[in-house]
Amino acid sequence: MTIPDGPTIISRPSTPPPTPSCPSELPPPFQMSELLFLDATMQLTSYKHFYIQYATPMGATSAMLTFEFITQQGKWYLDDVSMKAQNDDAKEIISNGGFETGNLAPNWQYCHAIHPWFGGGVENQFVHTGAFSYASADFSLDSRDYLTQVVEVEGFTNYIIEFYLFCTGTITS
Repeated sequence: MTIPDGPTIISRPSTPPPTPSCPSELPPPFQMSELLFLDATMQLTSYKHFYIQYATPMGATSAMLTFEFITQQGKWYLDDVSMKAQNDDAKEIISNGGFETGNLAPNWQYCHAIHPWFGGGVENQFVHTGAFSYASADFSLDSRDYLTQVVEVEGFTNYIIEFYLFCTGTITS
């Protein structure tokens, strides 16, 4: 038996790496709340403003804002996303809510569970304000895109979430 000129290291992880979830999830004990469900039966032929009030649970320190886009034909366009505490001197806690960096950086995360290599992104068509908006993927057959951002919040606080949404799809999107 010959011993090689150096150490032979055989390494194997004790557990496989976790499979990333799509969409991303906050760890327990955080809870999920569906705030709004839309489909294109609303005929969003121009940008529509959405205004949602959300109360964080006691002890919350972070929240994940998730948009799920289900597309059968066409695209969803999202612009001017805002989240502020409901008081007079509230500061904006969403980063790049108008997508004006021209990409999803610094804090938006995108995932597509079926086709992770392709998906929605920032475009300069169909904007509400500024030069850019987010556009969902157009895959047909129940394509699902997820766009998320984790923000710091204070527990037991009322927040206002606002955004503008437009759909170029058909009534089945």
